[in-house]
Amino acid sequence: MPTAPVIGVCGPIGAGKSTVVRALSRALGFHPWVERVEDNPFFRRYTSDRATWALRSQLAFMIGALEDATAARRRPPGGVLERPAQEMFGVFVCDLQRDGVLAPEEVRTLERLLELGELLAGVPDLLVVLHGDPRVLLERIRARGRPGEDAYTLGDMQRLETAYAAWTGAWDRSPVIDVDALTVDLRTTTGIRWLAAQVRDALGLPA
Repeated sequence: MPTAPVIGVCGPIGAGKSTVVRALSRALGFHPWVERVEDNPFFRRYTSDRATWALRSQLAFMIGALEDATAARRRPPGGVLERPAQEMFGVFVCDLQRDGVLAPEEVRTLERLLELGELLAGVPDLLVVLHGDPRVLLERIRARGRPGEDAYTLGDMQRLETAYAAWTGAWDRSPVIDVDALTVDLRTTTGIRWLAAQVRDALGLPA
């Protein structure tokens, strides 16, 4: 069965990933796959008790991402996927391990899930990684007032910024387009057209 290309849109909370997924999908004629935080039955409990709920929350997020990636592969002409499982593991799982919240055997369990998922969905053909000043991103998060997001602090955002830099710096499995979402306004038609042109060029897609 032919497989459709999949683009992963990555970045910290507040960077505008959902908006970019929808707009970039329209610009490319691809299908959007937005992260469904509300489908994770453990996330709210995780935000108030990380030690108890971290493994279950990460399992739910990664399973959802792998399901979406598998579906996107089977739906031509292509898909734009918010927060692929590789990002979840490489940034959030590894950060939780460094913080002592996830034990090594829990991390290995999640790694095995990722390895099995990649047998079905592969690795994104391209990553679009958004980033921005953690202070500004935190202001965005607080302004939108979504349940479960009020627990984030500036320290959390700064730690994730470091985690993303380490992950993207080591990523060599597909091309990466790095975008400062506070400098390039991807909420505008001009910004999305620029990004779509970058994606087409990186993947060799027709204009």
